[in-house]
Amino acid sequence: MLRIESLRITYGNAVEAVRDLSVHVPRGGIVALLGANGAGKSTVLKAICGVLTAEGGRIAGGDITFEGTSLRAIRADDAVRRGIVQVPEGRRLFARLTVAENLAIGGFLRGTAERAATLARIHDLFPPLLDKLDRPAGLLSGGEQQMVALGRALMAGPRLLMLDEPSLGLAPVITDAIFATLARLRDELGLTILLIEQNASRALALADHATVMEGGRVAASGPAATLAADPMIRAHYLGLSDSGSRRNVREAAPATARLRWPA
Repeated sequence: MLRIESLRITYGNAVEAVRDLSVHVPRGGIVALLGANGAGKSTVLKAICGVLTAEGGRIAGGDITFEGTSLRAIRADDAVRRGIVQVPEGRRLFARLTVAENLAIGGFLRGTAERAATLARIHDLFPPLLDKLDRPAGLLSGGEQQMVALGRALMAGPRLLMLDEPSLGLAPVITDAIFATLARLRDELGLTILLIEQNASRALALADHATVMEGGRVAASGPAATLAADPMIRAHYLGLSDSGSRRNVREAAPATARLRWPA
């Protein structure tokens, strides 16, 4: 469905944020982009959504295609009309508007029947929101706000749903609920998902395929289960020894040096 081929992104014709990135997101699958802050993950989403140029970035090489059509020159509104929808980092709700109003904004391009059907599914996915529809979104807890942000994205009828750090600032039990919802969306609706996440262990447990980015480049890529079992990935990104126990920083350091770029 989505193909990123040899992508190169620069800012101000000087700073190279992404270099030679290739990722394939198949229809109905979940693909995770992993890596530390500054690895270039969010920049990739901005390029897909058509907001890269607004922040002074540009695609300097390679291409991004969605169902065979290049996204190099796409506008943000066109991306949404094509079904490319993002849940941004930090949720970015309209804090003074109610939960119901935030959800309604997400579905403004769709017909009445489609909005009603999607709203019913959102109520099924997120029961805690049912008695908070008239409450300003800014007064909700972080977990509830993430539910609203995901619900708002679903109201747009996404064909490709992209999430930027959905577990950021959330308690583990809420993170469990959000990730369980993403699994339901894949399994029950066949929704295609591109996930950016620093909680690598959770992302690898959910995703079908994963790509690890470091310094704007691909450090590792493959089936999520394979990466989760890789000693270098476990030590460098999951902080685990081969036995599954936590490693201290001194023990994990050599693994960083062994992580190599693809030829």
